[in-house]
Amino acid sequence: MYEFSTGSQLLRLTRKFRKPIWEIVALSEQERTGRPWEDIFEDMRSRLRVMEESIRKGLSQELKSLSGLSGGEARRLYQRAMVGLALSGDRVARAAAAALAVTEVNAAMGKIVAAPTAGSRGVIPGALIIVAQELGKSEEEIV
Repeated sequence: MYEFSTGSQLLRLTRKFRKPIWEIVALSEQERTGRPWEDIFEDMRSRLRVMEESIRKGLSQELKSLSGLSGGEARRLYQRAMVGLALSGDRVARAAAAALAVTEVNAAMGKIVAAPTAGSRGVIPGALIIVAQELGKSEEEIV
């Protein structure tokens, strides 16, 4: 009933059932797995906390990749953004720094959420967490 595989199909379901995207996605997951609603949301909270922690770690530590060839750029970019020295402005620079932080944690063999894939591992956490901070969203609202 709530199955979709494209954005267009998802939007059609929102119109058909008069529900927001997040609810259709959660119902689809519940239908697909047979898991209770509460368990699905607890998993989402857990993933959100891993995203937040990987950003915190990448922005607060001078992380280096296992090869030692990369690392530390996220922290430096974030510091520049916090004192108004980023050319792109502080919001964009903070989101970029957060995304880069996740990438650096991954390169240092740290724990991340590979969302949507490991190749773009920092984009969703970086954008989601910084936008949520900007809008003053609670954990419950983000989940």
